[in-house]
Amino acid sequence: MKERIFSRKFWQKVFNYQLIIWFLLMISYTFSQRNNHFYFIGDLFNLAFSTAIMGLNFYVQFKKDSSKTNTQIVRWLTIVIFPFNFCQIWHITGNFLLKNLPAIEILLVLLLWAVYIFLLVPIAVVHIDSQSIASLLQSMVQQFCSALVI
Repeated sequence: MKERIFSRKFWQKVFNYQLIIWFLLMISYTFSQRNNHFYFIGDLFNLAFSTAIMGLNFYVQFKKDSSKTNTQIVRWLTIVIFPFNFCQIWHITGNFLLKNLPAIEILLVLLLWAVYIFLLVPIAVVHIDSQSIASLLQSMVQQFCSALVI
């Protein structure tokens, strides 16, 4: 089997798509909780704060800012905030699917766990500069993919 190493640019695109999908799912979830004011206010604050970080992330990425300070601030905010947000929205989506599609429950559980494994890889590859961690994560993903193919 030929080993394929994905570039940092590829993982950046995957992370950008994750951000967009997270944003759309979070908007739909937040505004579906309007009748419960306690959760709505918390989710609205989380959405606003995370949207600001997402905007900063795209700004730093596409502006090609020469200031390394902005890049480091956005990198650390992304590493701290988005793993929780990605897992939270995937957990909410998974619960919604399990509740509304009980006929394929076991397949959904397997899918949810498989996605949990891949959910945080783009953040680790894009925002953590250590090549050893990135190569370790890529080898784990490749081994998991080859196990799924067999």
